[in-house]
Parts: sequence; structure tokens; C-alpha cells
Amino acid sequence: MYGVVIKEAAYLLGLSTHTVKSYYKNIIKKFNVNRTADLIVFAIKMDSIASQNNREPFNHNFICSAGCRTCR
Repeated sequence: MYGVVIKEAAYLLGLSTHTVKSYYKNIIKKFNVNRTADLIVFAIKMDSIASQNNREPFNHNFICSAGCRTCR
């Protein structure tokens, strides 16, 4: 399942599977979580907090520090 999700995300984003895997690893490390499920819980909590504070939820520039096409 992991490989299928990575391939699909890479295709949708127009990136290589290697790039998507690297982003995933960097995000997991940056937010100090161990599993995808923990990352999802973290994202839901952050979105909830942002909504309560009338702020925008996650944006790509906050998460990405790798200089991908979107950030350039």
C-alpha cells in the first residue's frame, strides 16, 4: 500500500517517487512523529487550532523546506 500511495502522490504532484519519499521522511522527522497515523493526527490538531485562531490551515511553504517546484 505504501508504494502505491507514493506513486500516486508523485504522479499527481508531477514529482519523482524518490522526491515524494524524501519529502515524507523529512516531514516525519520535522514534526517528530514515528508513523503516518501520528502525522495525520498532528495535522488534524493543527488545522483545528488554526481554525480556532482564524488562521489559514497548513500551507505548503510551512511544510516544505526542500525547495520543490511549488516553493521556488
